[in-house]
Amino acid sequence: MSGLNFEGTSVNTILHNQNTVSDYFRIIRINIWRILSFTAISGILGYFIAQSIVPSYKADTRLIIERETQSKTLGSLDVLDVAKNPAFLPTQVESIKSRKLLGRVVRQFKLDKHPAYNKPRRSGIVGFIVGAFGLDGKNGTSTSTLVDENSVLSRFEKDLTVTSNTRSGVIVVSFESIDKNIVAKIANQISTTYLHDLAQSKLDHSQKSVSWLTSKMEEARDKLVKSEAKLKIFQDAEKIGDSEQEKVSRSKK
Repeated sequence: MSGLNFEGTSVNTILHNQNTVSDYFRIIRINIWRILSFTAISGILGYFIAQSIVPSYKADTRLIIERETQSKTLGSLDVLDVAKNPAFLPTQVESIKSRKLLGRVVRQFKLDKHPAYNKPRRSGIVGFIVGAFGLDGKNGTSTSTLVDENSVLSRFEKDLTVTSNTRSGVIVVSFESIDKNIVAKIANQISTTYLHDLAQSKLDHSQKSVSWLTSKMEEARDKLVKSEAKLKIFQDAEKIGDSEQEKVSRSKK
């Protein structure tokens, strides 16, 4: 190989014949503009890439589901007995991720008006150009918004992660956002909303159980009254009853 030639001089020849510090400086001097141009371009590209990267913040909340004993009222397994009902935690994970619950959180925080959720997200080279040159609406150059709640919910769901551990009975709710001021609040609110729904569900279940027991007691009492009435009719028809001596004895007691 003849090597690279700069102004008629072979680099390999220089390095082979006169491998001194001055020769290195000569090579640098010959290519100084190429080196400076490459350094400047790399620096500019690095600056724009750094400016286009948006920092992301994450917050976690942990829900510990306590193990409960068997229901003494109805003699049936309580749904919160995690040890005997391993399907409970996965079911609750899906409940937390349900759009019904998340929609309430989205409306509470008015995320349809939040810039992190009501503007289209771009990735790849398009996202780099848009972010680097301020075309994402920060400077008022973009007015496109996502006013559809389904679109906001879809983006919200991508920022949410819910996991569970059946052995420990722990549910972890993780939320990620570019807004550090709301990320922890939203994670806490999702957990609070879930716990409220869970408590309401248990209350409704208890009320239904009490209502069921009350109705059964009413039915039993009605049957008892009817049975007593039939027995009285039968006793009167057959002239069956207590003797005068038994009545006097019962009255003395």
